[in-house]
Amino acid sequence: MDLPVAASTPVRARSPSTCDIRTVSTFGHSAHEVALQPVLPEDVLLEVLAASDLPNAARMMRVSRFLYAEGPKVVLQEPITIDTNLLLRQLLVFLRVGGQRRMRFVRTLSVSIYQADEHNFQCLLHAIRHMSNLHSLSFAVHSEDQLLRFLSMETTRLKLDQINVLDVLRSFSILFRPEITPGTSHRLVLALLHMVNLHRLYLPGIENLLQSWDTDLPLPFLTGPLLRDLQMYSVGELGLTMLKGLRAPLVSICLNFTTDDATDTVFDRVEDADLLPLHPVELLSYAQHSLEKLEAYGWYTHPFIPPNRDIVYPKMSVLTLERAEMPITMSYIRAYPNLTLLRHRTLEADMSNFNDNARRRHDHRHRFNVSQQLESGLTWTQMQNFDGSVLDLYLLGLTCQIDCVSLYDIRSDLRYQLGPVLSYARPRRLHLDGSPGDLSGPAEETFALLRGEGCSRLESLTLTVNLDDTDQNPDMSALLESLRHSLAHTRLQELSVDVRLSPLAMILRQSSQALETCERAPDGLPPQGRTDPDDYPLCLAERNAARFDLEGYMHSLTDTIPTLCKASVHLSGLGGRYQCVALDPSGQVRYGDFEEPSWCRRT
Repeated sequence: MDLPVAASTPVRARSPSTCDIRTVSTFGHSAHEVALQPVLPEDVLLEVLAASDLPNAARMMRVSRFLYAEGPKVVLQEPITIDTNLLLRQLLVFLRVGGQRRMRFVRTLSVSIYQADEHNFQCLLHAIRHMSNLHSLSFAVHSEDQLLRFLSMETTRLKLDQINVLDVLRSFSILFRPEITPGTSHRLVLALLHMVNLHRLYLPGIENLLQSWDTDLPLPFLTGPLLRDLQMYSVGELGLTMLKGLRAPLVSICLNFTTDDATDTVFDRVEDADLLPLHPVELLSYAQHSLEKLEAYGWYTHPFIPPNRDIVYPKMSVLTLERAEMPITMSYIRAYPNLTLLRHRTLEADMSNFNDNARRRHDHRHRFNVSQQLESGLTWTQMQNFDGSVLDLYLLGLTCQIDCVSLYDIRSDLRYQLGPVLSYARPRRLHLDGSPGDLSGPAEETFALLRGEGCSRLESLTLTVNLDDTDQNPDMSALLESLRHSLAHTRLQELSVDVRLSPLAMILRQSSQALETCERAPDGLPPQGRTDPDDYPLCLAERNAARFDLEGYMHSLTDTIPTLCKASVHLSGLGGRYQCVALDPSGQVRYGDFEEPSWCRRT
């Protein structure tokens, strides 16, 4: 909320018994005309102020002593968000008018300022102590100094009704990762004991913090009825123990089990036999009737034994599993039957290369998960979004339709997995970060996948292709024509194609053959900007792309796909030049041959 700081100094005006706003609009009017204007009662004028935007509210408060005195009651009832030093200064200026009177009008305050001015930050903490009617405080600290200053209020009582500042704390976030000193950790733990009304908590380095906890007493918010959103990072053995005692009716939980350097997790030291009770379905079962969103990083599960199939989370709609083990898909389908969004990335997807044994392992897990769903007749029925690598979706073996699918890491040795996963998903919106076919093979086969049943429902396609040294200098015009023909059967409405030749061009220019035929720049890289081919020859792919009639291609796309209403095709790496053509919803085609224009950047 931006505060009407301009209202801190009112103009000198008479103080009418019934407030009027004639002084706001007298400019250009005679005294007789002003006298004929209606006078608004004070309660109506306050309603007008409440309905006004802040700049107009500031003007009204500047010209009326009544609004100057009573307006802050209305303005400060709205939630206030302070996230910059400028807003912090404005708030302090506004609140200081009339001593501490305005401070008691603040109801809801949210503070999160990176590199806050130390003096103003301390003044804000002092002001909070006088906000006697404050009922909701959200506070984020970005440094240990900010944390210590905040903790200094832990025993401060709000003077009018003796409510502790920590009693009104609804959200608390620590947004810095370095280790907190033992003394600060101990003070933080003591403060957490008094944060009994927390709704949201964000704690990095939870393991170091819990080492300062030298009592068996549970932290109150962990077992109380109010906590809804919990985020913890660097969770280790102590964090796992804490999670076992968690009883709050959480709606959202985010847990990161990786160490700060992302090289290890607590589960690396747990035997497979002990993983089963630590499965998220089992460990979070106390929140099975409230949990809606789970994000987990490095949460390993047993690769072969599923959790208790009787534990069901009916409200769960969003699931994110990063650095996960090979999935048993049915365990998630049974536990989270109403899932709508799934992000999944396995440890397998992070491997740099795959040998025959790895591919056999992937194929086996894919067949296992597919067969379990087909035999049981169970799968997700409301799935709307999937985000992950092609290998991740292949390992999951989902047999349900998915409205929006985003796939990345489409490597040449994994392309065979695209057909099976899309044949089940049949998305309406598809994002492929990589070519679905071999760019070095016959052009007519490169996009054959798009002609299959898996793309029969397609309404939107986003395709990003990065050429590299394995692509053998392809004919870009033939590839783009192949893409157009492959989409002819679809009812596509939106299309975005981004072909990046820069990696290929650089590799070819640095090859021994290019060194013999091209003028080299002093730094070994091609010159920037428009390049004369006579001075620095373009590679074959660049020459084909540079000669390609991109604007004509867009017109042919609209002829081939009559339903197309929004499209862009972007070619980059043409000797430092960029080409882009875009079709907007009005049917206008625009073309650019320069550095990437703003009107065709993908959002």
